[in-house]
Amino acid sequence: MMDNVITVIPARGGSKGVKGKNMRILGQKPLLEYTIEKAKYIEDKYGVKWCVSSDCPITYVYSIKRGGEEINLRNSFYSKGHISSAQSIINHLDSFDKASQFEWVVILQPTTPFTR
Repeated sequence: MMDNVITVIPARGGSKGVKGKNMRILGQKPLLEYTIEKAKYIEDKYGVKWCVSSDCPITYVYSIKRGGEEINLRNSFYSKGHISSAQSIINHLDSFDKASQFEWVVILQPTTPFTR
């Protein structure tokens, strides 16, 4: 078990091009599901917990139902297109009561579903 590591999937609700793209169906499942499956693999193999950082209630609830850590919804300011994923994740983890225990953060992008 790696208690000092967490996998974070940044999946904001908005998008510059496609609204709600993370929950859009691709190959009979939401785009986000492909990345959740990778996070679950990492959890099973290495004991690394995972969460989805999102400002979207639908995405948040979906991730919790799939086994993600509960870290609350992301502040909408940090979900704007001009804010980097790293900035939004740092801010979001700061609001998580267990954030200080993490020394390493693994970021899995939901827009690259076929990452190995």
